[in-house]
Amino acid sequence: MVKSTGDQWSPLHKQFIELMLINANQTETIHQICIRIYQKECESFMKCRILIVEDEYLLRQGIKNLVDWEKEGFIVAGEASNGAEALEQAALLNPHIVITDIVMPVMNGIDFISVIKERYPDIEIIVLSSYSDFDYVRTAMKNGVNDYLLKPALNPEILLETVKKAAADIDGLDVTADSEYSCEIAVRKILSGFQSEIPDSEISRLFIYDRFIIAGTDISYIFGSDEPVRKHETILNEMMKKYFDNLSFCSKYVCVNPDSKSLVIVVNFKKAFLSDIENALKRVFSEISKKYKGSCYAVFRPVHRIYKIRELYSKHFRLLIEQHFYFPERYFITSDYLAGNTGSLKFNFANFQSSLDMMCFDEASEMLSDYVRITLAERSMNEFEIKSFVQNAVYNMIMRIEESESKNENLISFKQECFIRISDAKSADKLFEALKFILENCCQMVFANSISANSKTINKILDYINVHYNEPLTLKTLADTFNFNYYYLSSYFASHCSEGFSAYLNKVRINKACELLRKGIMPISEICGAVGYTDHSYFTKVFKKFTGVTPKQFRSGSA
Repeated sequence: MVKSTGDQWSPLHKQFIELMLINANQTETIHQICIRIYQKECESFMKCRILIVEDEYLLRQGIKNLVDWEKEGFIVAGEASNGAEALEQAALLNPHIVITDIVMPVMNGIDFISVIKERYPDIEIIVLSSYSDFDYVRTAMKNGVNDYLLKPALNPEILLETVKKAAADIDGLDVTADSEYSCEIAVRKILSGFQSEIPDSEISRLFIYDRFIIAGTDISYIFGSDEPVRKHETILNEMMKKYFDNLSFCSKYVCVNPDSKSLVIVVNFKKAFLSDIENALKRVFSEISKKYKGSCYAVFRPVHRIYKIRELYSKHFRLLIEQHFYFPERYFITSDYLAGNTGSLKFNFANFQSSLDMMCFDEASEMLSDYVRITLAERSMNEFEIKSFVQNAVYNMIMRIEESESKNENLISFKQECFIRISDAKSADKLFEALKFILENCCQMVFANSISANSKTINKILDYINVHYNEPLTLKTLADTFNFNYYYLSSYFASHCSEGFSAYLNKVRINKACELLRKGIMPISEICGAVGYTDHSYFTKVFKKFTGVTPKQFRSGSA
């Protein structure tokens, strides 16, 4: 029986809930779901479960692949990059053994060990350390650590011996080594570059068909780094079972999570059934996209040797999944979409900068817009490269505006908005829209800086202020009222008024207040509201700033 610690849900409970939600509209019965989950849980719970806690990704992968864990009777149930993540994993996975580093960000190994031993005293802990960490190791040993491993001296024999020793100290746990590899172990080793450890005879036994397809997705790239991989892994397994069970006579598949952010499928099949396999994969990815909008899987052409999947995964997987930036509507992308064009156009940054120096922003904008449009059409840069390029060019434009327009305080917020728009663009089309917005505003701000005060539109706005001065006016309300660009208007007031829009509006209001005070009819408290101020003390402060006296003194002097 799988135990739940305190009020924590066990992996069995969590997976049952996830599968129930996924299967809500499907024909599989609750009884069938329970049997399937039970079988899967029994497979993992019969093995000794290991949790690896290490902030260095390469070292985590090394520990996972240094030993054929499942063949030795163990299973790497999870991994974490710091103590805080590890506590979450421990509650979820209920590991028997934790292999943890000492020096880590967020929560270090010493604090983590103290908490884990308090919450789960039966878990055996093995510490990873460098020679320089030995003082920490002594502290850890006092907290109930089973053993420690020196990173510089780590090898398969020492690692396995230490873990077996820790497992032997766990009551009721019998670790039995398997004599054979599983498909999942083999695929994990091949993807990680450890294929030489697998005998050819095992490969022939495990994979009996003559063709292989590899497909997969990068959850952190598609959905963001905070997106949990587990829920996507659950539905992927469900959909693969749904569409591939009836193809078991000609294929077998493996779904693996080779790192903390990717999901990979490897299908071994008979060459004659290629179209059936491709159609089944399309249906799988279509179903997933309906549940998780925006999901996308990379699918490679079939290969005839399983070792070829390593090259596809290590060299081309990331490049292909990044094409989702150019094809956001697609829920799967084949290797035909790999960008092969290195770019026919080179950006002349010297000419661009020269145009900015001469304040020829229309010319500079056209130059930048044309280059980005062609680059996006050719797909000659990945998302990171093209966004970095655009951010750099936009930064230079805004810096040039700042040099010529030091009084415009709105440039700071405009700069922030520009970089947010670029960063948040989820596709090539959205990035180009963001660039158009930025270039239009930059050009209008530069134009506003040199605009004549006799401009008809500006005069209309000034007349409007003179009539509606007693209303809660803002730059935004004026821009909306006249369908005028906000930054353009801000730039005009920054150029033609010593303190910008607020100073201009205050000047109009105080002049109107002076007229009313001279007439001597309306009380000062009412004049405050009549010219647009809601706070009497603020009105007095602004009035004195402009006239040098208070409203009361002004009225007395006028009398």
